[in-house]
Amino acid sequence: MGAHQRAVEHEVFVALVRSQTPGWAQREALAAARIVHPCVARSCGLFLEPGGDLYIASELVEGPTLRAAIASGSARANWRAIVGPLAQGLAAFHEAGLVFCDLKPENVVMKAEDWPVLIDFDATARSGSRPIAYTAGYAAPEQIAGEPVDHSADIYALGVLAFEMITGEMPGAVRGGWFSNGQGHWEQALAAAEPTIPKMEWAALLRALANAAAGRPDSTKEILHALMEQ
Repeated sequence: MGAHQRAVEHEVFVALVRSQTPGWAQREALAAARIVHPCVARSCGLFLEPGGDLYIASELVEGPTLRAAIASGSARANWRAIVGPLAQGLAAFHEAGLVFCDLKPENVVMKAEDWPVLIDFDATARSGSRPIAYTAGYAAPEQIAGEPVDHSADIYALGVLAFEMITGEMPGAVRGGWFSNGQGHWEQALAAAEPTIPKMEWAALLRALANAAAGRPDSTKEILHALMEQ
């Protein structure tokens, strides 16, 4: 969870970095703080409390969350323009050896009508480590199972977000975080919501929702490429 804090010159967003190992938490937070990308909230620094709690402060991005855009229906009309920049922002984390780990509508602020910015890095983990925080419905199966994760966990969450923006619903019934409906159902839902969606796009989105990490696209850039080819 994040909180607003009044700094000397401007407001910042402050989040408690969650990790089972303080040393790892500091290294992960430092790596996240170095990420510079227009779709990632700019870091303002790290703060270590006397009791050992580590906080990361980032710019306070003004605007509604993606959750509000989905509720209003505006995200459906602009889903490509939202998913593309998110894929690029996540790629910045992956290139730094990190996994965002908690991609969900509440952690995306719409700085402009169709310009998303990732906020709240408190769950960010080093690739290959076991994350300790996730949100059911957006978390990949391996996250829920407590297994080590890599960039493919974020690809899964991106697929869920895209599906939700297009159809207005989650990709099937959720039981403890595992989707019970098959990809045939998802393909029908995508086609019903947007009949003109090119095959290359829905194929990439359906692959992102694969239960096995090995079945998902190799990178967020593969999804971006599918969007650019439409």
